[in-house]
Amino acid sequence: METIIKIAEILGAAVAASWITRILTIKARVKQEDANASKAQAEAKKEQIDAIKQLVDDIYKPTIEDLKKEVRELRHEVNEVRDENEKILEENRQLKAENAELRAAIMEIKPALLQPRGKDGKFVKKSDDVDA
Repeated sequence: METIIKIAEILGAAVAASWITRILTIKARVKQEDANASKAQAEAKKEQIDAIKQLVDDIYKPTIEDLKKEVRELRHEVNEVRDENEKILEENRQLKAENAELRAAIMEIKPALLQPRGKDGKFVKKSDDVDA
């Protein structure tokens, strides 16, 4: 009977060892699979980021550079137009001053030569009212 008990103990120990080994193996396998899944997710995210970077480099960067170039050109053109406008305004001020001087000189010489103007700046006939 002792032999049967010893055989039963040995079989029990072998079965227990087998189950413990199986549990440890399963636990290790689960950890390995989790690590592999995390690694695969990280690689997938990296691939997505790389694809987005490539899209930005291929499509958006050239568009952005073109727009920056166009903005620089437009700023340059606006500055030129402003400079030209300032010159024209200065010339206009000078011409107005010169016109006033010439009108004053003509008034002194011969007032009849100056034709009157209406409020809108247009010449009026001598028979029309100047203030009309």
